[in-house]
Amino acid sequence: MTISHKIEPYISEDRQQDLEKIYKSTYSTKEYADIYFPEYDKQLFVVFTTGSTPSDIIIFAKQKRNILVINQACTIAAPVIEYFCKAMFEQYPNVKTISFDKQYTHPNTTALDFLIIGTVDNYIIDLPEDLAAYRSMLGKNIKRNMNLSINRLKRNFPEFDHDFFVREDIPEAYIDRALELNRRRMKEKGQVSGLNPANMEKTKKIAKSHGLVSRIILENGEVASVIINTVVDDHLFFHIITHDSQYNYYRLGQVNLYLTIKHFLEQGGDKFHLLWGEYDYKQKFKGERFILYCFEIARNSSILRQQTLIHKWNSRIAYIRGFTPLRIYRFFIHQVDKKILKRFFKKRSKKQS
Repeated sequence: MTISHKIEPYISEDRQQDLEKIYKSTYSTKEYADIYFPEYDKQLFVVFTTGSTPSDIIIFAKQKRNILVINQACTIAAPVIEYFCKAMFEQYPNVKTISFDKQYTHPNTTALDFLIIGTVDNYIIDLPEDLAAYRSMLGKNIKRNMNLSINRLKRNFPEFDHDFFVREDIPEAYIDRALELNRRRMKEKGQVSGLNPANMEKTKKIAKSHGLVSRIILENGEVASVIINTVVDDHLFFHIITHDSQYNYYRLGQVNLYLTIKHFLEQGGDKFHLLWGEYDYKQKFKGERFILYCFEIARNSSILRQQTLIHKWNSRIAYIRGFTPLRIYRFFIHQVDKKILKRFFKKRSKKQS
């Protein structure tokens, strides 16, 4: 493979469109880079393998002795990764490492020194040609449950309304409602919501450029379920699912997800990305697991050894910091419960003998 490149300023309208065509990923768009990495001075590494059409466009930023690759949830071919890293090390003699986040390509396929920092899973539904074909993929239970729940909702709630809103037409109130429902649900479970006003503001911004929001109203005009997605070309990325827990009986979150899949399939969608986090419903809706790798490429093996040591110590420090008073309390309570149960079963076994 013959590879060439040029480094361009960030970012022309043509390159913005090229990025979306090449990767079809929300996490490799201009808007994502602007919203989530606003402080970085970004550049483009435009790769050509044949002709004048780019095969890859890598958004990168130089941070002292590290190069940060901003493209995520995408496939950059191994030869391109290797070519890019060698070009960066040559152009910037003081750079020691190059960081990649959430890449489908395993770094072991390159001829460079690498360190895997972590992995995440993305569950992807490969959508068939129509709804009938998709339903044939589903298990008997999930099909029956969806039919029952949708019929019950329509029968018990005459105001049942399910609708979609895209980009600039998305009411911000729906995103605020998603945060409210998520916080309430986590509180009921005794957990802390991972959502907060700061990252929801970022979600609002990315929704304005690529958003598809699905919402359900059951009664009194109040939104009972919200799903926030983004769409790039024919790929959908499923970010946030929430529902009012008083409607758990109706499987409201799953109903909303099913209707969203149906809608996107009818719009000609190709891939439905359920993203990270292992939940049973993702397998039920036929999401296939794919691994994304977070890694660093080092200039040489000695630097790699240093980075390995640094990451080990950082992970240990993070682990120690994780011991909050509540976590320590729960740990000791768990240990006490185990001892009580052990004594109980010992006494019981002695009586039976």
